Amino acid sequence: AAAAGCCFSDTSVPVQAFGGKDQGMAELMGPRREKSPLPSIDWREQRANVPYFPASYQQQFVTLARRSWSHRWDKIINRYTTAEVTAISMFMCVIWFQVGFSFHDIERRKALLYFLTQYWAFHAPYKVMFSFPSERDVVRRERASGWYSLSAYYLAKCAVELPLICLFPCAMLAVVYWMCGMAGGLWAFASTLAIVLLTVVEFNALGVAIGCTAMSYQHTLTLCAICLLMMLMFGGFYSRRLPAGLAWTRYLSLFNYTWYALLAVHFNSHTYHAPPYSNETESDPGQILAEAGVEMELCSYITIILTATGVFYIYGYLALRHLNKPDSEYRE
Repeated sequence: AAAAGCCFSDTSVPVQAFGGKDQGMAELMGPRREKSPLPSIDWREQRANVPYFPASYQQQFVTLARRSWSHRWDKIINRYTTAEVTAISMFMCVIWFQVGFSFHDIERRKALLYFLTQYWAFHAPYKVMFSFPSERDVVRRERASGWYSLSAYYLAKCAVELPLICLFPCAMLAVVYWMCGMAGGLWAFASTLAIVLLTVVEFNALGVAIGCTAMSYQHTLTLCAICLLMMLMFGGFYSRRLPAGLAWTRYLSLFNYTWYALLAVHFNSHTYHAPPYSNETESDPGQILAEAGVEMELCSYITIILTATGVFYIYGYLALRHLNKPDSEYRE
C-alpha cells in the first residue's frame, strides 16, 4: 500500500490501504480526471504562417534551372544543329562572298539580310516549342502536389534556354559577317549581332507561347507553321501588292521589323555607288530605305521587337497557368 501510495501520490485523493478483493482499480487509481478542453486554434492564422511550398523561391528556381539545363542543353546544342548551322553558313559565304558596294549590289545585300532574318526566325521557335508539351504530364503532377511555384518553373526554364539558343547565331554571324563583306566596322557588327539576338529571343518567346497554348506535338507544329507562314506571306517581301482589305496585315509580320532594322544599320553605315545614268556619284541611303519600305527610325523597330517579346512571354505564362492547369492544383 505504501508503494502504491508513492506511485500514485499525485492523485487528489490519498490511496487507501490495499486490502480485500472488493477494491477495484478505480479505487486504487483514485477519481478519474476530467479531460481539459482543446485550445481554440485560429486555423487561418496557422495556415498563413505555413509557407506555401517546402522550399524558398530561390531554391525552387535554382533546382528547376539545374534540372532544365540537364534535360535541354543536349537537345539544343548537339552535332545535328552544329552540322546544320555550319552548312548554312558555308552556303551563305559561297553565295554572298564579298558583296560589293555598287548600285547592282544593293539588292544582293537586301537578300542577304532577309535570308539571315528568315533563317533564325524559323530556327528559334522550333527548338523550344516542344519543350513544354514534352513535360506536360510531369509538370501537372508536380503542380498538383505543390512541389514548386509555376512562375519559378517558367522563369527557370526560359532563363536556361535563352543562352543556349543564342550561341549558334553568334557563331554564324562571326563568320558570315566578314566573309560576305557586310557594311560598316565594329559598331555595325555589334548592332547587327544585337538585332539578330533580339530576333532569336523574340521568336523563341513566340515558340514558348505556342507550346504553352497547344501542349501537344501535332497542335503545336500546326499552329507554329500557320503563324510563321502567315507572317512570311503577308510581310510584303514576295508581293508588294496585297488586296485592298489586307494591306494592314504587313504590320503583323514580325520579320519586317527585324529586316528593316538591319537595313537601317547597313545602308546608313556605308555609301553606295550611284547608277550610271545618275548625275550623282553616291546613292542616297534615305531613298534606298524608302524603296525597301523602311518608315521609322531604328530605335522604333527595336522597341517593337522588345514589346512583342514581352507580350509573348507573359502570354505563355498565363496560358500555362490557366489553360493547362491540373484538376487539383496546389495554391500558388
